[in-house]
Order: sequence, then structure tokens, then C-alpha cells
Amino acid sequence: MLGKDLLNFCKFYKGEKECPKEYEGKMEGELWFSESIVCGLSNDGGNSETDINTETEFVSFIAAHVGTWDPYGYRDTIKFYLERFDNQALKEHIIRAYEM
Repeated sequence: MLGKDLLNFCKFYKGEKECPKEYEGKMEGELWFSESIVCGLSNDGGNSETDINTETEFVSFIAAHVGTWDPYGYRDTIKFYLERFDNQALKEHIIRAYEM
């Protein structure tokens, strides 16, 4: 799937060049940054092919990225993120994967 097509899965990133001011210093800003990285719009306009093809793969990548730069507080951020999704199977998958 192309990076720009992943915008459909985003809860915070909507293609902006910079993080919205209201997200700065909050979990929303951290998640906005992770979503922007996955979509790749800042690098090539989102025209690169990714290995991500499903919403579960997308959220798994976001969770891994959050865990990398916030190894002690990532569980709270991931729980906050999962609240934005309706897919119960996705939530259960992430909760199992990250032992939350």
C-alpha cells in the first residue's frame, strides 16, 4: 500500500507539514509524529510502497515506534491510541502483543 493511502488509518496525522500546535507536548503529538513517519508524506509525498496493508499492521507499527522512543511510558500512549479504534480484534491483538 502506498504511504499516502495509509492516511485512512490515521487518527491524528492528516498530511500536515508540522504538528498542530494543540498536539504539542501531548500524547496526540507523539502519535501524530509516529503516523507521519509511517505515511512517509514528509519524505516523498507518500508515493513509496510500504509493507503495511491492514489497519492492524498500521497500528502495530505505530505501537512499535512509540515503544522505541518512549520505553517506559509507551503503554499509556498505546492505550490512549487504541481508544480511537472500533476494531476489537485489533485492540486485542495489540494488547496481547505488548502484554498490556
